[in-house]
Amino acid sequence: MNSNWRLVPLALICFFAPHAASSQTKSPKEAVTIFWTAEIRGARLTSEGWYRAADFFAACPSPPSPTSAIHVVSPDFTVDTPVIQGKKTTVFLGTEEFGTIDADLRFERFHPPPAPDHGPVLAGLWFKYDLILSSTHWVFAAGELQEVDGAAEWRMDGFQRDIDLDLDTAVRYVTDSRDKSGSAAIKRNADKTLAILKGLHPIIPHR
Repeated sequence: MNSNWRLVPLALICFFAPHAASSQTKSPKEAVTIFWTAEIRGARLTSEGWYRAADFFAACPSPPSPTSAIHVVSPDFTVDTPVIQGKKTTVFLGTEEFGTIDADLRFERFHPPPAPDHGPVLAGLWFKYDLILSSTHWVFAAGELQEVDGAAEWRMDGFQRDIDLDLDTAVRYVTDSRDKSGSAAIKRNADKTLAILKGLHPIIPHR
């Protein structure tokens, strides 16, 4: 992962500004939807975006790693409406995954696992997000992570290290990473990956 990638639109960084300042607590479904929408468009590809996403998680984020997997997914997804039990709930998000990109820009196709007993009916991949209602959380301010206490918000319990990108964002990421690389082998890998990505199409049309 190139944590200094600069093609991320500024609006997506704003997506990851602390959302606890909202005048109304977001539902678990809304919290996951907002996070995922920005995630697949590359908001966590920059170091700043990675840390600003901390507000969506109850756990302190670990530093970004150049070896973290990048999953290429469809721009289309569905999020179910969970049953809330006190201060805990589980949200299922369904989408289609095409494969993963490694640190050397090689692409490996994804082989989908069996569908879960509960979750949205959508061929491909299911993400299971456990959420808790938490007022204590981490925010990125003044160039560092700070633990703060504020209004209770639904936050994901744990921290997601892997990055998910939709097809268009993955193409831009690989192209930019290839152009910045000084390795002939990585450039060849990138060219092969780009040829595959540009030939992929989501099963489900854009909404």
